[in-house]
Amino acid sequence: MVKTCKGYLEGFQKLSEQTGVQSVVHNHSGQSMGLNSSAVMHLVDGFDPKHVGVFADAGHLSICGEPIEMALNIVKGYVSVIALKDLYRQRVVREGRSTWQIGVARMGEGFVDWVAALKAIDAIGFDGPVSFHSEYGGEPPESVLDLARVDVRYIDRVRGKSD
Repeated sequence: MVKTCKGYLEGFQKLSEQTGVQSVVHNHSGQSMGLNSSAVMHLVDGFDPKHVGVFADAGHLSICGEPIEMALNIVKGYVSVIALKDLYRQRVVREGRSTWQIGVARMGEGFVDWVAALKAIDAIGFDGPVSFHSEYGGEPPESVLDLARVDVRYIDRVRGKSD
């Protein structure tokens, strides 16, 4: 499966070379080849980081249990964008079977250790871009905008404490 994914990335690298638009692999919890930083490095290692990068998602990295400091250090040569969102994980029972459900939480209410995450971002010398993921489904648009503002203020407050 890694060989197949690397084959696709070869095509994306060629496309990126032609267009000047970098292709990125988004780490994502669950049944994903880019499950965490260790797994995503099996995919991107050997590609030109100018053309193939990593979209590191702090929320999904936290769900996978890979310490954020380690995770970002593993991909530091390839990280191109970082997603700022917080996730939670809870056990649910569906049709008599116990399983895990992952959901979006407000910043600071999920699994991400934001002090550690922001320090790790600084430690690898990453200077952007970051992407705030305000995935608050079911909320009216004006509420999502308000929640996004709260998230930005939360990160600013944590950054002030971690400097």
